[in-house]
Amino acid sequence: DILGLPVYVPRVKEATSLGVAICAAVGSGLYKNVSDATSSLVQWETIKEPNPLSHEKYLLLFEKWRKLHDTLFDLTEKEILPRW
Repeated sequence: DILGLPVYVPRVKEATSLGVAICAAVGSGLYKNVSDATSSLVQWETIKEPNPLSHEKYLLLFEKWRKLHDTLFDLTEKEILPRW
């Protein structure tokens, strides 16, 4: 929801092992490249779509956080650091 992008949940939970298998398949010539091997070997268990309403709320919260961050950064730079 935070990024507003779908989350792809892989069927194979051992991502490292799958990555090694993909590299081995390419290295042994079974596939021409990583993209081809990935297209063939990676399967998705489910795809979770973001909630648009939650995403909008997160965007508003991020905007507030960003303003607070900028204010505190300026305060630190102008008022605190010169005193050190």
